[in-house]
Amino acid sequence: MINNTKGPFAACHNVIDPEPYFTDCVYDVCMAKDEQSMLCHSMATYMLDCQNFGVTVQNWRSPSFCPFQCGAKGHYETCAMPCTASCPGLHDIIPCTTTCVEGCACDNNYKYNGTNCVPIDQCSCYHNGQTYKVGESIITDDCHTNNTCQASGVVLSKSMECEPNKHCQVKNGVMGCHLQECFLGANGTLTAFNEDTGVITVPGAYEIIQNCNQHQTSEWFRVVVKLETCTPGVNTIVAVYVFFNDIMITVDNKHHIWINGRAMTQTTFSQNNVKVVVSDNTVRINNPSSLQLSFSSTNKLAVSVSDEVADMVCGACGKLRPNDTTLRALRERVLVSLHGSSTGFASLNIGQWTAPDFPQCGL
Repeated sequence: MINNTKGPFAACHNVIDPEPYFTDCVYDVCMAKDEQSMLCHSMATYMLDCQNFGVTVQNWRSPSFCPFQCGAKGHYETCAMPCTASCPGLHDIIPCTTTCVEGCACDNNYKYNGTNCVPIDQCSCYHNGQTYKVGESIITDDCHTNNTCQASGVVLSKSMECEPNKHCQVKNGVMGCHLQECFLGANGTLTAFNEDTGVITVPGAYEIIQNCNQHQTSEWFRVVVKLETCTPGVNTIVAVYVFFNDIMITVDNKHHIWINGRAMTQTTFSQNNVKVVVSDNTVRINNPSSLQLSFSSTNKLAVSVSDEVADMVCGACGKLRPNDTTLRALRERVLVSLHGSSTGFASLNIGQWTAPDFPQCGL
């Protein structure tokens, strides 16, 4: 087939002498004991050299002789141009040759994405060593840039910054601007918005968070948590009180709920933009324009607020501020007493947030 003057390689004979290739092919096949893969390799070598000189070689393969396997939505071509069949974004990262080579080409309306043939609108983008799916957005580690893959294969980069009530971090495996949350564990361990952590060691009722803007009426809220020493040496959350303008919600540590003093018998409640939902033994209280709160099955309280009120909050959870990972890495906090002892940190200053309308004996 190599030196046949009427065969598929005939057009190359006047450009590259086929005899050395024929001799090498015979030798290699004999040494390989008639292994067909060696025969196919020798034939392909002559074809490649011919194509490098711009010679058109006819198809010499068949389903029974040196078949060339292609994946789904692809087919074999004796003269394929790699770059013309690839997704747009691949052009900058794969070598593009001016001569064709034999190989697989994608069917009509399909493009090669580096792995297989996909519909044109499912091509990926390739940017700074990362692969993006069409429509996918990836936020940079500093949350200053949002890169979005467009159907054209081009990555659109837009500047961004986190809102005051959010900070840049990885959450559920995704980098982004996530709501800053304040947590109070069942044993009185408080983690403020700035991630300072301490333990409330004195039982009582505490202002966890509230809207401290005295002129704010429509988005006013307040959260008070009552802790008692139910187990010697450990403070336990026994009740959470959530106040809005005309709604008071009480949740005890057994997840019984009262709305304005009346027991809630349904799993959902909604009034004046405030929604209470009980699911998986977790109570969630949500007002989209102000407060989001959850009280989990392990009696862990989590609080976050909307951007509209981010600059108005006060309470034991502290102020909302941009996250500083460098400072946070340096903080290793220890136990904090009711009045913020020297062994802890003054930023929580728990003592000033005792709720005056929930008096205790001796206070």
